Amino acid sequence: MGTRLRMCRNDRGFTQAQFAEALGVSSRSYQHYEKVTREAPVSVLRTAAHLSGRDFMWLVTGKIGGQVGLYEQAVLATVECLEREGLSQQPKTIMAIARRALELALEKNTKPADEVPKLVQDSKYLLAS
Repeated sequence: MGTRLRMCRNDRGFTQAQFAEALGVSSRSYQHYEKVTREAPVSVLRTAAHLSGRDFMWLVTGKIGGQVGLYEQAVLATVECLEREGLSQQPKTIMAIARRALELALEKNTKPADEVPKLVQDSKYLLAS
């Protein structure tokens, strides 16, 4: 993801410090995100995609449009649901919920997006902290 984040920054012609400021994070934090030594919060990734005019799913997964599979759909549905609920959007949380949503969808022959809201509701007390 660090390479794609760097591409977003380069699209705007920003230095690391300038892009960090535009994202509302410290230069040091941004350097960690590009080096992938620290996970960028989803809010930072959404802003980076918006600033560069790039697709959020591409930034997160490296895939575009029709290439997005069930897991990526589950990730996007999880991000959107957590945003609506105002809950933590840490990447590990998103991936755990998305993975479980995909498992349930495959078991029940449903869409991952259909499984996410209940998983978020069931986990709400854990995510609120």
